[in-house]
Amino acid sequence: FCDFLTHDSITPDCFAAKEASEISKNTTAYCPLCTVLEHRWAGLSRNVAEELSPPPSSQYSVPLWGCQVAHGGALLGDASEAPKLRAIWNALSANAQVNRQAIPAMGRICCNTTDATTAACEILPVCAVVGGMLVQDVLKVLAARDSPIVNFFVFNGSTGGGTVCRMDIPQLFI
Repeated sequence: FCDFLTHDSITPDCFAAKEASEISKNTTAYCPLCTVLEHRWAGLSRNVAEELSPPPSSQYSVPLWGCQVAHGGALLGDASEAPKLRAIWNALSANAQVNRQAIPAMGRICCNTTDATTAACEILPVCAVVGGMLVQDVLKVLAARDSPIVNFFVFNGSTGGGTVCRMDIPQLFI
């Protein structure tokens, strides 16, 4: 994840006369990652949750990061660590006000012994997939030509699937 906070780009001025090719500065303000992770999912219904795979609040990598922080930077590599991984996911779910009826089995799915055993192998493939998807957007940012994306992408390395959630972020134009 990359915290842009604010990003300046240039865009063609659609209100300028046709013969004048004016450009205008566009400033987009983004919320920081910590704000995104603190989003509340209290209104998530069962129908909406079934359409999102993986569910947004599970944030598959976030419990892994939590365990990594708790272990002084070391990633998990032992099946006996699964209860710690599950406890972190439960704490994140409770904090995000996830409706347990909407996603009843998510804690068992994302925090099993396989996840605890393969956690050390999980981060790099996720980074590769996300990096590959974002390279075009990074080029747009560096060129200051267009605004960066405003989506939050969650990738589940165990299934090879992911979810893109459009974040409702107000844009400021200067």
